[in-house]
Amino acid sequence: MYNEQPDFWTNPKRAVKRAYKTTDDKILGNVVCFRGGLTAVTAILINQEKPIVANVGDCRGILCRNGHVKQTTVDHEPQKEKELVESRGGFVSQLPGNVPRVDGNLAMTRAFGDAKVKEHITSKPYVRIENIDMNTEFIILASDGP
Repeated sequence: MYNEQPDFWTNPKRAVKRAYKTTDDKILGNVVCFRGGLTAVTAILINQEKPIVANVGDCRGILCRNGHVKQTTVDHEPQKEKELVESRGGFVSQLPGNVPRVDGNLAMTRAFGDAKVKEHITSKPYVRIENIDMNTEFIILASDGP
């Protein structure tokens, strides 16, 4: 999908954000019911030196350099992004012993799908461009789902 973005080489962050929006639109266009969605993390390596890492939800990108770990993504949690949810007409609530949720339902503020709460969340990813060098050992892309 990224190769369909005309400005990928000149403005890769904007192209990745547009690709995430296109992905979300396609998922929502094929939704049979209003429940369910997914989080995601992606990485694209440009010229073997610049990974563009993007995510929605709680999927993570981690870079290891000289034995030190650096998280390259952000978890999109309702308490952290309460203002975003409220600006879109939603609310964040938390029952005792539970995690904060958007509209009492979703534990993420950014995701693909989730049509039931889509007007209160977004699929706009966090995007970061890193530099890798000879000291970079590896990058991990991780999800807690299938």
